Amino acid sequence: MLPLVWLSHKGDGRPLWSGGPRKTGDAVAFCLGVSKKAMRVNQLGILLVDGDGAARLQVAEMLRQIGVAALHLADSVAAAQPFLPDPAVDVMLVGHPTDCPDPLTFVAAAHRARHHLAIIQVCDYGDLWRLGQAKAAGARDFLVAPFSTRSLIQRLARATQPAQCLRSAFIRVAV
Repeated sequence: MLPLVWLSHKGDGRPLWSGGPRKTGDAVAFCLGVSKKAMRVNQLGILLVDGDGAARLQVAEMLRQIGVAALHLADSVAAAQPFLPDPAVDVMLVGHPTDCPDPLTFVAAAHRARHHLAIIQVCDYGDLWRLGQAKAAGARDFLVAPFSTRSLIQRLARATQPAQCLRSAFIRVAV
């Protein structure tokens, strides 16, 4: 288990989760601070879609170490399709599926199928134009590989925030 107890939000001392680690069976579950409520990481259903087997297994291990129990792995869009309508899937991490030359088309299709599904685009570029395209396609957030467990926790916390909170925060910034 990684020592995640001392991680804080942007280094300002506020914890990324409330309540600290809690024993649930064999895994330690961390609670992410989500708005005024806390969402337990072990209650998240995550679908990880990536064609690179080594990267997929590495991210899956990171998710298991922070306490995610409901984890589905897929290497292609075809393998991910049965999990998309499942309401137990809360977050989808999308890398580069093997049968999809452009992952943004899959992100857009998944966003149309389940509008409230939190999609995090995992990419190997930090180009703002492409990241803007991912947001326009329906991704709530993105991770630029290689990334740390801390970055993964932060993106999960941001992506699982209620959409209305995100929208109101955007309006306040834009005004």
